[in-house]
Amino acid sequence: MTKDFAKSRKQNDASKSSLPGWVWFVVGLSLGVFGSFVFYVSQVVPVDAEVAELLDQPKPNTSTARNKVEDLKWEFHEIFPKSVVPIIEEYGPDGTKQQATTPVSYLLQAGSFRQAKDADKLRGELILIGLEPQVKKIRKDNELWHRVVIGPLDTEIELTRTRNRLAEASIESIALKVN
Repeated sequence: MTKDFAKSRKQNDASKSSLPGWVWFVVGLSLGVFGSFVFYVSQVVPVDAEVAELLDQPKPNTSTARNKVEDLKWEFHEIFPKSVVPIIEEYGPDGTKQQATTPVSYLLQAGSFRQAKDADKLRGELILIGLEPQVKKIRKDNELWHRVVIGPLDTEIELTRTRNRLAEASIESIALKVN
């Protein structure tokens, strides 16, 4: 006679009792938390007597510390201009020492007018775009001219930036070297 082994296995599997998944989760979580606690406690160093004394000292009064900070005079903006060192020698491309060239400053001439009111009008436009123009009176060929100039500008970068701002405002300019 033949025997059905599949049915008997199913009956045996059902008779075994297994724990639900949430129980395993809780057990694993508890073991993890307990292990972390044990590791933390093993890392804590007991406090020495010297450290305890330092902790017991009174804290300094913060208002007196603030007063000390407020009493300081910050003079760095006065120190830096005084500490400018002129460059006398510099190295050339081949590595030899050369005399440094004298620094050159620039003036940007934004316009030249015979009438003072025209020069003042242009000066006002330049002030509105954030520049600091000056009107200089020049006598040329027995005529009085009013030049609107910006500067002096010490570096080529300043010159280029100022020229670009003037170009954005549709104002042509001429760079003049000043020694």
